[in-house]
Amino acid sequence: MASMNRLSAGVLLMLCSCLFVSTVSANTDSPRIGKVKAAFIINIARYVSWPQTNTTTATQAPMLMCYYISNFLGAAVDTIADQTIAGRPLTFTTIQHLDDGHGCNIILVPATQLDNFKNEAIKGFNKPALTITDLTNTNIAAGQTHAGIIVALVRKGNGIGFEINLPRSTDMEIKMSSELLRLATIVGQ
Repeated sequence: MASMNRLSAGVLLMLCSCLFVSTVSANTDSPRIGKVKAAFIINIARYVSWPQTNTTTATQAPMLMCYYISNFLGAAVDTIADQTIAGRPLTFTTIQHLDDGHGCNIILVPATQLDNFKNEAIKGFNKPALTITDLTNTNIAAGQTHAGIIVALVRKGNGIGFEINLPRSTDMEIKMSSELLRLATIVGQ
């Protein structure tokens, strides 16, 4: 019952975030928008399951969120810095190449780095990491898959939504909850 209440609370928070974003000014660079994007990311991650490991140490280690080349959340990441995912505290680092990302549980990829990321991802990066990009400030059309990316934050009218590349998620053994999938637009099928 407690997990159901937590689940309902998380879904409610995501829905509230959607409503909040739709009332925010059209300035997509505002600090409030950054905080909403950070909330989306943390809540999406809370409804994801990574492959089981054989060691207790791995399940007790911090949850590592990696910025691929740069942090697209900027200072808004401070709003989630003290959060936990699956009982594991978040830690943050920047990686310059996917080869540096073997310990990353979540990789945030700026839209400006999608081509670099794609070139590295197609060379065989297959570690179970939740990869997320932010397409809300771009001219990149929604509804497309992007090599190596599982989740894309996208514009939905005046608000923010998200797309999930379900085949990529399956390939990476990253499981999405059914509640999360109901809120997402599924791409790649």
